[in-house]
Amino acid sequence: MIHELRRFLVYSAVGVLCTGAHYAVMVSLIRWGNVPEVVATCVGYVAGAFVKYPLNYGLVFGSKERHHVAVPKFVLSLALGFVLNAGVFALLLKYLNVYYMVSQVITTGIVLFANYALARYWVFLSRGEKAA
Repeated sequence: MIHELRRFLVYSAVGVLCTGAHYAVMVSLIRWGNVPEVVATCVGYVAGAFVKYPLNYGLVFGSKERHHVAVPKFVLSLALGFVLNAGVFALLLKYLNVYYMVSQVITTGIVLFANYALARYWVFLSRGEKAA
């Protein structure tokens, strides 16, 4: 249990870097590019993903899975996270009229748990390894 909590905390710390890239791109696009908020968060999400894979593969999960197996699963998990991020963000922003930064912080908290579960129990779980 303590090992799992430690892994989640390291995942979250890595997530701070990914989220920083996401937010920097999103805010820049909104403020200086006049890009609609939902489009900007989608572009930001993809930017954060480029930081995420190598750190999660090696540092967080110490995966032994071959990249040709892990990368497609990672891309699929990103697609699911992308849809969840866009959907929750749009719901908060457009239908509940929550300020875009508040909407993104709430959305990030929700997506964090979904992304961790996918990464921990599917993407970086090597064949034959049990998800203790």
